[in-house]
Amino acid sequence: MAREVQVITNEIEFQTKAGNGHSTWIMDEPLEKGGGDTGPTPTETVLGGLGACMTITGKMYAKHKGWNITSLRVD
Repeated sequence: MAREVQVITNEIEFQTKAGNGHSTWIMDEPLEKGGGDTGPTPTETVLGGLGACMTITGKMYAKHKGWNITSLRVD
């Protein structure tokens, strides 16, 4: 089951901190958009999550089939 995720803004212009009770990560906008560039943008975070789902699913499928795959890449 997925953990609840909370996202909180703070005093730094566009920086947000997200957490799930186990880990915390920072998202921000790049300098040219007025952010502090202290972490990936929200869009990059979503795309990273989708890529992670795709590669994890691929590795699970390969394991089920008995294929020896050590690495997958999604761009």
